[in-house]
Amino acid sequence: MTKFSSCLSSLVFGRTRAGGSFLFQESLDADNWYDVDHVSSVVYTKEMTGAQVVFSDRYLVFPDGTVVNKEDPEDCHRVHVDTSCMSIFSSAFRSLSQWCLMPQELGPWCDRVMYSLLKSEFNCVWSEYKSVFFETYYAGHFMLAGLPVPDDAKRLPPLTIEDNQVVASHEFAMRSYNPCIIKIDEEKARSYHAILKEYES
Repeated sequence: MTKFSSCLSSLVFGRTRAGGSFLFQESLDADNWYDVDHVSSVVYTKEMTGAQVVFSDRYLVFPDGTVVNKEDPEDCHRVHVDTSCMSIFSSAFRSLSQWCLMPQELGPWCDRVMYSLLKSEFNCVWSEYKSVFFETYYAGHFMLAGLPVPDDAKRLPPLTIEDNQVVASHEFAMRSYNPCIIKIDEEKARSYHAILKEYES
């Protein structure tokens, strides 16, 4: 496992063996890293499908290096994509301004907002390949792994996505070229929240 980490958004440019070229944007949080085959898996998915945006699957890793042997339920049901798992090709670059235009109230849910926007506007495809290592300290992931939850573990914000959206929707509508409505399959998205509530009860 080779660890590449960065706290910057980057543009990835290159050429394929067939002579084609590619240009896409990625944002990698400082505590996450890519597998050595990440870029090739993204480019391959783009070439095979013509996607404008490629979503990669992720490994959940605790700070001590332990890899969680289960999948995040929201990842499995395709209702969430972490920012570090988004590869946005040049034909979808107009979406990037939304990171700057998004109100602070939507900060805890920013990746969900972008996921909704990207799916509604562009041709998005999952690579079906785990190429991102996501370092997690979320309470729900400790419970998912069947481990004790540290007292200082991260927890979901007290407000729901919908509550945050109501607070920020007017402001976002004034800024965004296409203010998106977050639509989530409640039955599928409930799994992570249910685990957390069960633990806290």
